Amino acid sequence: MSGFRKDFSEGGGRLATDISKGLNSLLGQETGNPGAEGTYVQATIGTTDTSVEHDLGRTPDGWIVIDSDTNATVWRSGDKDSVQLTLSASAETNVALWIF
Repeated sequence: MSGFRKDFSEGGGRLATDISKGLNSLLGQETGNPGAEGTYVQATIGTTDTSVEHDLGRTPDGWIVIDSDTNATVWRSGDKDSVQLTLSASAETNVALWIF
C-alpha cells in the first residue's frame, strides 16, 4: 500500500492528506481492497468525450467522483486503458476523481 500513500504525499497539502485518511478508512486499506490503490485526479469534464490521464500504469477497475462544482452527471463514455479513461458530463464541470 505504499504507492497509495505516495500518491497523496507527493501532491502535499491538507486536502490530499484528509482525502487519503478518509479513503483509507472507507476502503479498508488493511483488508487488501483493490480500490485502495488508486490516484487522485482533478479534471474539467465536458459534454463530449474528455480524456482523463490517471498514471496508474494499468487499466483502472473504476472511478469515483469525490467533488464537483456543478450539479452534473458524469459517466464513462469511452474506453479506459493503462494511461487514460474517457468521461463525459451532462454539463461542463470541474471534478475531483478517485481512480482505482
